[in-house]
Amino acid sequence: LALMVLGALALRRRADWLMLAWFTSMWLPLTLVSGLIDPGFIRINASLMRYWVPVLPAMCLGATAAVAGALSVVRRHALAARPGVATALTATLAALGLLGWCVPMLDDIADNPRDRAWSAMRSALADNDAPIDTLITDDRDALVLGIYSREPVGGDLVVHARVQRTGHALPRPPRSDGDPGTWLIWTSGLSRRTPKPGQGWELVLRERGLRLYAPRALAAG
Repeated sequence: LALMVLGALALRRRADWLMLAWFTSMWLPLTLVSGLIDPGFIRINASLMRYWVPVLPAMCLGATAAVAGALSVVRRHALAARPGVATALTATLAALGLLGWCVPMLDDIADNPRDRAWSAMRSALADNDAPIDTLITDDRDALVLGIYSREPVGGDLVVHARVQRTGHALPRPPRSDGDPGTWLIWTSGLSRRTPKPGQGWELVLRERGLRLYAPRALAAG
């Protein structure tokens, strides 16, 4: 953000001002409805990153344009007589910028509990693909399931069951109807309470914030 603003003010190029205007047109409405200015007017949860995704392209492109513009000015004036040094400086700064962007994300990429949990869910569902014909889950987790129904490499479909969507934030999970082909994927997004044996479910897989249940009679058998 700072690079984008400084680039627009210092370089005074139309492209930099365009990036800043693009960012402001997305950021200002989100700020107004998030309660950051008026705590009494809240329409979105500003702590959730997904609401701020629309501002990221403008911010990234604006910062990149500012750095590229600054390097162009340096090459034209300070290093005009030494093109080799200018090229090396440009490449070095680009590499440092890429490292500065990538390195903070390495821990999240290497250790992502949510991805690990859903990968285990994919394996469990693939192992039981034949007996499962219907998977019950809430409308939000159904979207995630659509991604993890396929292999991470190659994209082959490994989960063929039909998805039966419920609402989210239910007071309790749906009961099993006893059908041996109908299984349940539970997260806290589906219901505040976890499924119980009295509702006809038996736990098959338990991961962090994610569980797979089979009909109790089938699991017991």
